[in-house]
Amino acid sequence: MFVEQARYPVRQGNRVRAYVDGVSAFSRIAQTIDAAQQSVYITVAWIHDFVWPDGRSFFDVLDDACARGVDVRVLFWRPDPSLPIDHATCFSGTDEQRAFLRTRDSKIGIRWDDAGDAIVHHQKSWVIDPGTAHASAFVGGIDINLAYVVEPGYANGGAHDVFVEINGPATLDVLDNFIDRWRQADQDYWGKTGDEPVQACIAPPECGEAQVQVQRTMKRTHERTILEQYLLAIDAAEQYIYIENWYFEERSVVDSESSVGLL
Repeated sequence: MFVEQARYPVRQGNRVRAYVDGVSAFSRIAQTIDAAQQSVYITVAWIHDFVWPDGRSFFDVLDDACARGVDVRVLFWRPDPSLPIDHATCFSGTDEQRAFLRTRDSKIGIRWDDAGDAIVHHQKSWVIDPGTAHASAFVGGIDINLAYVVEPGYANGGAHDVFVEINGPATLDVLDNFIDRWRQADQDYWGKTGDEPVQACIAPPECGEAQVQVQRTMKRTHERTILEQYLLAIDAAEQYIYIENWYFEERSVVDSESSVGLL
């Protein structure tokens, strides 16, 4: 079941792999960035106390890619100063953070985006070498946070979440989301490529058998296709529904579960 009125179409011929918890997900993402030849585009919500599983910092991996001539761009969330959050958990472009970038002579292209009166744009996406035959996109819920860099399971006390890696034509839509966000972000930027547009590209060739439709939530355009996809999947269930979530704020999800009599 797919959403009919959505920004992105259903695309055939993809490969999709799931990574449970941070060690497996971030190890794979780092491996893919280390092999990048053209571009790396990232959307970030929270970022704090993070090192990759191999011990490098977030910026070590990206600056290494820049040194190889890769176009690296990151869209960070910039919270409203009045919001009741720990602003140390966001790379919001403070004077101290810019001094940190100058010390590193970082060539990463950065823009900052805000979520209006919402708490955060909660997107976490990575697009590596879009438009090429080896293009990869990662989407999911794992924050760039040391608490998530754990092996699968709860025994070690870490945060629990998942990512999926997409290869094939649907990577084009994860790129489109990044371009859309990048163009709408603040004009304030860091890096020599910060004020240049990200170029769209053609979809890479088919490489698997998975049908994929990329969904998102965007308050600015009133998109809620993630919720629509959830409800379609729940209403189509015939045998069982398993859900793991920290909390529900959307009553329609609970009502939909009840309507099919499955929990």
